[in-house]
Amino acid sequence: MSQTRLERAGRRFGYSVGTAMHAVLLWLVNVSPGWEAVPFLTGGAAPAIRWVNASLLVLLVANLCCVFWPSVQLEAAGNLVAGGLSLAALRRMWIDFPFDVAPSSGWHLPLRLLVALAVAGTLIAIFSALSTLFRRPVS
Repeated sequence: MSQTRLERAGRRFGYSVGTAMHAVLLWLVNVSPGWEAVPFLTGGAAPAIRWVNASLLVLLVANLCCVFWPSVQLEAAGNLVAGGLSLAALRRMWIDFPFDVAPSSGWHLPLRLLVALAVAGTLIAIFSALSTLFRRPVS
């Protein structure tokens, strides 16, 4: 089934919003105020932030490409690569646990669970992107 002009315009608008959103997130994380301004993150978050930046950059580039060449497969490929990079960031967060909370504060376990939930959600997103990427087009 062919997309109408309105559907294509809507998808392009969505990709444009995604591009802008990822650019803003990169700015907020790295420039102003920067991730160092988050009071509960320690300097140990730097390795994870590198992976977060890579993921955001991949999503920004994929969305920007889709603005000009709308493609569900291109979007899925970008989501797949970004998901892998996000898993690397979450792995660093799990190993380094760069959160400034005392184990006795009661926040240690909820933060661990939040990272675990993020891993589960990222794995679901990766499988969804794989499914979309390798889906046979409907004719």
